[in-house]
Amino acid sequence: MDSYRNRLEEVQLRMRGEGIDYLLIAPSANLLYLTGIEEQITERLTLLAIPASGKSTFLLPAFEAARFANHQELFDLRVWEETDDPYKALKAIFDPAPPTTVGVEDTCWARFLLGLQEVLPMSRFITAGAVLHPLRERKRPEELDRLRAVSRSADEAFTRLISSELVGLSELEVSRRLADLLLESGSETVGFATVASGPHSASPHHTMGNRRISKGDALLFDFGGRIGGYYADVTRTVAVGGLPEGFEEVYGIVREAQQAAVERVEPGVPAGEVDAAAREVIAGAGYGEHFSHRVGHGVGLEIHEPPYLRGDSDQPLEPGMTFSVEPGIYLPGRFGVRIEDTVLVTREGGERLNHCSRELVILP
Repeated sequence: MDSYRNRLEEVQLRMRGEGIDYLLIAPSANLLYLTGIEEQITERLTLLAIPASGKSTFLLPAFEAARFANHQELFDLRVWEETDDPYKALKAIFDPAPPTTVGVEDTCWARFLLGLQEVLPMSRFITAGAVLHPLRERKRPEELDRLRAVSRSADEAFTRLISSELVGLSELEVSRRLADLLLESGSETVGFATVASGPHSASPHHTMGNRRISKGDALLFDFGGRIGGYYADVTRTVAVGGLPEGFEEVYGIVREAQQAAVERVEPGVPAGEVDAAAREVIAGAGYGEHFSHRVGHGVGLEIHEPPYLRGDSDQPLEPGMTFSVEPGIYLPGRFGVRIEDTVLVTREGGERLNHCSRELVILP
């Protein structure tokens, strides 16, 4: 609880600096970060109301209250019954004077925001990201411990997967095997286990199906488990039963691009320069039009979170940031290659959290 209390105090300090009277946090990664509470957002209004000063209030359905009795050193509980208007209960938190500026959870449902605007017609609403993103971007030691653990789990799962026979299995069957290995390797839950085979590997975000893996295929794995709320995010590409035409050349270019991008990571460097380092290698080899996405995104309590490493980003990197570095080349109708690691910014530079092989692998 001390850790969460400190986080709430940091949030309040930033709120006062930004002139925000209240933050309203719906069930989300932000609620997990601030309180340790992991809830799914549902049709029943549930919000943590954080004032710029003083104790927070957790508004929730009455039948849920007993679950959070041990959190009352962090916040007061305010409940509403099934037949109550929850927005009236929320409005009562702000009495006697409604707040001037309210920051709302970025992923709050539109129906809830519309209800808030109705009961607080004179308030100005902004997103909570301005306050929360800078805090969550810089991971604390206890967060890094979880990220290292879940990254080790992903590394082990991949190493075990490629030691098994995959020819003849469908993408979905291999995905299930990879998911099982993530759990066996220490992940508490599976975040995702995407398998793209043959020409499907040329789609950066492939939707898996029943295509069966054949010799001569490229095989792209994008996967990660979850430990203590924190995700791993790794991509590896292998060949099966021989190399598709041009695969070895493309693989070498992507590997060089990823290495160049990781080497560019250090405090103070604009995020866009990491993207540019990878893109320069790929464009220089004549494949620039086939690298169609940013080089990376933050990884933590969400698979995709700030910072975003786009070519136009001038946000300086800071120690404690963790993000993917994942250049790729995608040749429609043929194959795609992507190599991705989660990288930590340290005072000395970039540190990969993933260590499974980046060598060119040809499965039997």
